[in-house]
Amino acid sequence: MRLFTAICLDHALQQQLAEIIEKLKAQGVRGNFTHPENLHLTLCFIGETGRLDAAARAVRSLEGNIAFSLETTRLGWFRRSGGSICYLACKESKALSELHKKLDTALRREDFRMENRSFKAHLTLGREVILPDDFDERAFSASLPRLILPVEKVSLMKSERRNGRLCYTEMMSRALWKPPMTPHSTGGEPL
Repeated sequence: MRLFTAICLDHALQQQLAEIIEKLKAQGVRGNFTHPENLHLTLCFIGETGRLDAAARAVRSLEGNIAFSLETTRLGWFRRSGGSICYLACKESKALSELHKKLDTALRREDFRMENRSFKAHLTLGREVILPDDFDERAFSASLPRLILPVEKVSLMKSERRNGRLCYTEMMSRALWKPPMTPHSTGGEPL
């Protein structure tokens, strides 16, 4: 199975990103756009493996009350011949960089071969994207709302094709926050 770790987005954020994708299409941008239910932020790509338990151990090893939020910034591109990858960039975040590093280290401890390129936080909007000649990237980016992404859990995801369509399934997750302790109803001591 093909695995990766991600920050999953709630339905409202997926819909806001879907609106941005529709705005791109209205500008004459063509490509293979991400379906709203597949929109996410990839933390670490694991790849093909039969070692689901080892990947889950790495995700479960994340410790602490480390939830935080991210903010989107602008449209970006990974340039490729035959069409680029279009993404919405996220503002640099020390908390996200540390989370990525902890997860990458935990996966390496489980003997996964991880990518050695630098981590760039982004939300992929489309692949094989072709821009019209008159597309004004700067103006388009300036028109975008700044979205706030709560980072409250890390999910271990499986990627597969079903009936020719790419589908992502959450296999397990690890919360990055702990609810506050509540006093016991009779003694007033934390549970």
